[in-house]
Amino acid sequence: MPVPADAAARAALTARVTTLTGVRHPHLAAVVEVRTDDDGALGVVHQRGEAADLPAVLAVRGRLAPGEAAAVGVHVAQALAALHAAGLAHGPLEAPDVVLRPGGSPALRPRATVPPEEWTPAEDVRAAARLVDNLLGSRPLAGAPAGPLDGDPLADPDGALRGALAAALGADARRRPEAGTLAALIDAACEPTSVRLPDPATLAGAALAGLRRGQEAAAAGDPSTRRFRATRTAGARARRDGSTGARPRTGRVQPTTRRVRGWRGLGMRRAALRPALVVAGIGVTVGAMTGAALEFRDDLPWAGGGASVAASDGGETVAVSAAPSASAAPSTSAAPSASAAPSTSAAPSASAAPMGGGEDRADADEPGRADATLDRGRPEAAAVELTQRRLDVLAGESDDLASVDVAGSPAHEADTALLAELRTSGTRPEQPRASVTGTTVVSVDDDAARVRIEYVVEAHEQVADDGTRTAVPASGRQTVTLELRWTDAGWRVATVA
Repeated sequence: MPVPADAAARAALTARVTTLTGVRHPHLAAVVEVRTDDDGALGVVHQRGEAADLPAVLAVRGRLAPGEAAAVGVHVAQALAALHAAGLAHGPLEAPDVVLRPGGSPALRPRATVPPEEWTPAEDVRAAARLVDNLLGSRPLAGAPAGPLDGDPLADPDGALRGALAAALGADARRRPEAGTLAALIDAACEPTSVRLPDPATLAGAALAGLRRGQEAAAAGDPSTRRFRATRTAGARARRDGSTGARPRTGRVQPTTRRVRGWRGLGMRRAALRPALVVAGIGVTVGAMTGAALEFRDDLPWAGGGASVAASDGGETVAVSAAPSASAAPSTSAAPSASAAPSTSAAPSASAAPMGGGEDRADADEPGRADATLDRGRPEAAAVELTQRRLDVLAGESDDLASVDVAGSPAHEADTALLAELRTSGTRPEQPRASVTGTTVVSVDDDAARVRIEYVVEAHEQVADDGTRTAVPASGRQTVTLELRWTDAGWRVATVA
């Protein structure tokens, strides 16, 4: 997102994004990193792992059930309360600001842009109540099919939920409840339930349609599309000339490229003319190949989440991505603690190189090859090995998830859910590889380590159940941080921060 030229506006933006990085709540897609891109723009990285955003679900279903609308209201209001406690107002709140995690749990993806001066926490409360009211059919929501409006009795049979919203929708800001109180009122009026997610293929089609509408609106000068500049999930920027445009991180050793079969940023499309599926990290994210420049963004969690496919045109970015469930949300930020200075290393040595396909796999299967996960002193090599093992599981070449994740951990739960999704999708990647350009040990002790890996997913194919093969282009530079735990069997993945 562009940095304002005005000194006061620049200072306000800096203060806001700095504060956002410290706000954590189970129903908030946290800002975990802020960085400056090559062109001087500010890159704001949100925690990811969503199965879809709310407009994509509405485009398929049209309206949520009362309990689902209540869940959106409760979770969004609680997330707003966390922002307010940190001294921040969210600003204009719309359906695209709400994301849905793989289990259907709603979460707020906060805007990085500074809201108008007149915007207060009371306006946030009204905006949240209006959003829930819209979900009940009082007003049409963008992308939702036409349907009965203005107090549809099927949406709120006894009017209890609308009654809970009445004070928050009032014109007098002094009479509106606090965000936390609004959450309690909604919860008391209607029992919240997880949002039922349509099947991934249907969501993919809705995401593609929404993406095209956004591009058309941007081309027509619709100012509402400008918000995507601030809410994009930043990763490596795809340049118009096809290069990634990624800048080597300060303090990183940029080693000789090694080829490993990748996992995040894997673009998986169904047979011809079917909607696209993107198998990204540990979550299935909907996306679609379009004529716009594609960015495979992937800076954040494995556990409960995944990369996304985003289309960028003229500086506007629309991302369909994903963020971990509350149980998988990391308790710490991606930045290393002051007591744990990061160390950098080159990509793992040949003895620890993960398995690939073809010649790479032949080398990996040599009887004398060491198991990198058993080397307690080299968690960076273990991280790459575990990445490959996980890819083998996702591609159907192994069923030993225990060799990748800590049993019962957020990573294990999310991977189990993903495998179930893949079995029903009828699509799998074939020998996807990544070029690992560097690993960084962010922190390490006797029983735990945090390792950051940088890589590029190479072009590969996806195969449908009917044998149809679809070419998937190479991605831009990707970054992921794994939290590893030492077990009796060696290093395993527990969570991602």
